[in-house]
Amino acid sequence: MLLLSSQKDHLVSPECSIAIQRRWQLDLATHPWAGHDLCLDQPLWVIDKIKRWVVNFTDRH
Repeated sequence: MLLLSSQKDHLVSPECSIAIQRRWQLDLATHPWAGHDLCLDQPLWVIDKIKRWVVNFTDRH
């Protein structure tokens, strides 16, 4: 599973995403300046991260 977060999210602390990532050993990508609405703030970044994750996931399995 891929977890996406934003460093400048003012609704949910980015530390929550880090804690989830560590607990469940998930892949995590963090955007440096987008807000809580990551898909609206940076849709191309989200698409790129998902595409890269799918390629890496299929290579690993």
